[in-house]
Amino acid sequence: MSHRRDDIEIRPLKESEVDSAVDLVAGSMSEIPLFAWLLGAHIDDDEVRRWLASFFIAPHVARGGVEAAVPPTGPVGGILIWLTPDRADAPLPPSIQALSARILTSRTDIVDRLKTLRAVLADERRPGDYVDVLLSVVAPEFRGIGVPGRLVMRARTAAADAGLGITLSTTDAALGEAYERTHGAVLQKAYPIGPLTNYSYLISPE
Repeated sequence: MSHRRDDIEIRPLKESEVDSAVDLVAGSMSEIPLFAWLLGAHIDDDEVRRWLASFFIAPHVARGGVEAAVPPTGPVGGILIWLTPDRADAPLPPSIQALSARILTSRTDIVDRLKTLRAVLADERRPGDYVDVLLSVVAPEFRGIGVPGRLVMRARTAAADAGLGITLSTTDAALGEAYERTHGAVLQKAYPIGPLTNYSYLISPE
């Protein structure tokens, strides 16, 4: 199903739409190199994919840190998760904590890769205050009509108001090139995460 740009509403994700956003991210994991690496042999396990999607999305909904592309009818077509420079605490909801404990108890390989990811990101984080874009996923039928650029606008406005830049990173080189074309992002560095190369970009303050 195709969509028209003017029909798509961009706004913070509502609690009632979280399941739809989880469906979107879980269904896209095999084409996102970082998620495919994190899940490894479990990439085809729907419960594990939905857990990881919930793990990323759920902590940021209450504080308004998940932008959504919402058509007049049907499921959420895109999301963007972003983090303000105060890096306000975004704890996992108890239900996700319980699910994480159950999922990870028998999947220690995922635990090891999550530890690797956290350690690398902590070591490589750019010094200073920035608005961080953590994740962006857009369904195929919502691409080519400007949805990715519109999803990032509230983060860009918040950054501009604070006189800050925006950081973005991806393990997909083609997506990094799109950041350069669409947002004027500049590659800052590239570094390994497991077998992948992560590309870190900066959109300078406006």
